[in-house]
Amino acid sequence: MIVIRLTVIVLIIAAFILLGLYVYSQDKKYLHILKRLAQLAGWFLLFVMLLFFVSRVLRI
Repeated sequence: MIVIRLTVIVLIIAAFILLGLYVYSQDKKYLHILKRLAQLAGWFLLFVMLLFFVSRVLRI
């Protein structure tokens, strides 16, 4: 559980840094990186939910 919390904290920090860089430089590449980060976070969330579901079904 601690790994999930740390990952969420790092993702939030990275998102704020990318938004700050975009506001500072007005370069669209930071928005593209932020979009990619959101996609990867979504896949991570799906993977974690799948692992929790499997662990509940199999009672590991």
